[in-house]
Amino acid sequence: MPVYLFHCDGCKQDVELTHSFSEPHPKKHKGCGGKLKRTFTAPEIVYKGAGFFHTDKRLDPKPEVE
Repeated sequence: MPVYLFHCDGCKQDVELTHSFSEPHPKKHKGCGGKLKRTFTAPEIVYKGAGFFHTDKRLDPKPEVE
């Protein structure tokens, strides 16, 4: 099941909740009763393979033949 991140307007706390896709998002925080708003975060990007960082070795370009 996916994990969703919410922010409570009442206590200013960030809350992670797990529930299915078909289940509606909660409207109130169980702790204080404040209104929950879903927050979105940027996805994590993972670079794989050589050549992404300046410390990686890159293949030398082929010399031009005249």
